[in-house]
Amino acid sequence: MLAVTLKPGLTVNLNLLQTFVLVARYQSFKEASDHTGRSRSAISAQIRQLEEQLGLALFERTTRSVSLTAHGSALLDGVQDSFDRMCVGICGLSDDAGARSRSVAFACSNSLSGSIIPEILAEFRARHPGLHIDLLEMPRYQMSAPVLAGDVDFALGPVLCDDDPTLRIDVLGEEPFVAVVPRDRRAAYGETVSLRQLATAPLLLLTRRSMTWQALDRAARRQGLTLSTSHESINYRTLITMAEIGTGVAVLPKSATLHVETDRCVVLDIDDPQTNRRIGLISARGRPLSRTASDLMALIRCRFTTCAWLSPATAPGG
Repeated sequence: MLAVTLKPGLTVNLNLLQTFVLVARYQSFKEASDHTGRSRSAISAQIRQLEEQLGLALFERTTRSVSLTAHGSALLDGVQDSFDRMCVGICGLSDDAGARSRSVAFACSNSLSGSIIPEILAEFRARHPGLHIDLLEMPRYQMSAPVLAGDVDFALGPVLCDDDPTLRIDVLGEEPFVAVVPRDRRAAYGETVSLRQLATAPLLLLTRRSMTWQALDRAARRQGLTLSTSHESINYRTLITMAEIGTGVAVLPKSATLHVETDRCVVLDIDDPQTNRRIGLISARGRPLSRTASDLMALIRCRFTTCAWLSPATAPGG
């Protein structure tokens, strides 16, 4: 048994902590069971054992859902980054080329591929010289098919609570949408912009099939609003350029605006907590990943925990 003594009289099994992290990330005993290959009853027993060792309830359980208690959230904040860093560190110690696949392919949404992904890939390549990485940029609605067909090892992009049940989802956090406003129209808004203000502006949005458009439309409808779209595009850089020249106001994920030219426009937060999207790693349920793909996913997960523009995910529907 791998264990760590936290203080005199309190020794915690690291395997139990690993199981806890999996259940907390997937918010599901079934998902954790699928991931580990152990039965749901075994997973549940490990969580009960950990709760007994700590003397705290870590999860709220109902017949339909699993959510973290306040103590569970505090524990997850304290241990998940450590586990990811340990995984990345161990992988870095084992560089035997014969033990690894020499290529990995993954799909990524356009906005995320232009944020911190280049830095992550540079770090990964430095650890594994000669490795071939295929990065396929595509919108979320095109990702499921290549993941399920095995054309890519995994995907990184927006996820939904009711995503395809044949996919395994590892939620990394929540990303807000922001408004890119032409600088000469800055005076019309305050420090933030409301959905009601956006409903009166000529909006520049990603296409209606995108999760961004659908999330914004749902948020507007909850307030009885209808958004007026001036232009739609599959390319967020096109929308930013159009905002810079004064065509309208672009509403985009925060990650798409990290390199905006601030002398031509300004990026404003939207003061509605519902205007966000959940970001996650997406893989095919039941299909084992290569060691290289697993290593890259671990590094992405680890680095995304430090993103200032990504906040911890709330419970589905919360």
